[in-house]
Amino acid sequence: MSPDEVAGFVALGGGALVLSTQRSFSPAVPAIAAPIAVAWPHGAPALGAGVALGALVLGRPRRLPGPAFLAAVALAVAIAVAGDGSLVRGGAAAVAIAVVTPAYVRTLEELVLVGVAFGLAGAGVALGAAVAGVDGVRAELIAVGAAAALAAAAGTGARAVAACDLAGVLVLPSRAGVVAAAAALLALLAVRRLALVDAMLAGGAIAVAAIAGAPFMHAPWRSLSAFSDTYDRLGGVGVTLFVLLLAATARGLPRPLAPGLAAAAAGAIFVPVEVTAPVWLLAGLAAAGDSPDGPLRRAPEERVLERRERELETERRALGDERRSLRRRRLALDEREVALALRERALGAGGPELPPERPREDVLQPEFRHWNLRVLRSLVEARGAEFPDRAADWRLYLELLEPFAEDGILGPALDETVADVFGPLVA
Repeated sequence: MSPDEVAGFVALGGGALVLSTQRSFSPAVPAIAAPIAVAWPHGAPALGAGVALGALVLGRPRRLPGPAFLAAVALAVAIAVAGDGSLVRGGAAAVAIAVVTPAYVRTLEELVLVGVAFGLAGAGVALGAAVAGVDGVRAELIAVGAAAALAAAAGTGARAVAACDLAGVLVLPSRAGVVAAAAALLALLAVRRLALVDAMLAGGAIAVAAIAGAPFMHAPWRSLSAFSDTYDRLGGVGVTLFVLLLAATARGLPRPLAPGLAAAAAGAIFVPVEVTAPVWLLAGLAAAGDSPDGPLRRAPEERVLERRERELETERRALGDERRSLRRRRLALDEREVALALRERALGAGGPELPPERPREDVLQPEFRHWNLRVLRSLVEARGAEFPDRAADWRLYLELLEPFAEDGILGPALDETVADVFGPLVA
């Protein structure tokens, strides 16, 4: 190993370690590491070591990993026992990424950050590889990784990042990458994480690139599949564990990131097993999301804000009820004051005595927060035709309120019920 390679390993692992200790960015570390592990297999062990050391510095996982964690570890053991040098190097980074992801991702906010970081890293690696003129199997691996990153970015709402990933796929000489991108778009539509117009624009971009003779149009179809490649290099046990890993990941992966697994699985049909590095990241996310501790939850700060919003909404409703009650009371008092003023004016002028006030049984609200059930029933019969969708409910409520009326008057305990149910009639 040359001094330059040693320096590169140290720099890569040290960079992952430093980034992972920054708490606000630490969830992005595994997502950034996965595409780089595909593009630079010789640096994969150092990258995996840096990610693992960062997880140790960050602290023990607060969530127990789900079944996908066991499948990832079992496949890593099979790679270590039977795999060749290239596969072991890539597997070392992959298993490190999968194992430590539950230590980094603990909330839904961090899950979104992972999706965006994965999309950015995948786009950067793919576009950089296109500029460097990477071709052959390595281009296939990077393109499929970019397609998985496209699905992750779009699934978490980062449309601009997903567009960059699609551009990275289209400028690489890889038919498998285009197939994986198409699978990602279909999966995003199926889980309703992508608008139809955006999917149509992406499909149009692929069609235009094909007509213009993009590099993928001149790339050959690969006859090697990750499934058959796993069987040749790891035997029947290896391919069984690989399929089990895909199944466990599909079961536990949060819904917004599920299209990423569809893209990686579609690409794996045409390229070697090394393409599955993004699958290990998704397996780690599935291990975090399918934890025995329950599904991922919002961050504590977000839960505090949600609780405060609920409290404010409750207070707003209470103030609204109080405001309506005060308005009814004011109207009743104003009516009373006008009647008294007219009576006093008539008596003072020596005029004829005013007719007596309406009897209690003819007034809708004989007292504040008291309701005359008979008058209320008359209003329902007189104006029920104006509210055909509510008239039947009003009549039912009248029957239910009947036993609670004393001399035909409903007391204050039912004031809010009457105001809410019969609002259009009594407002």
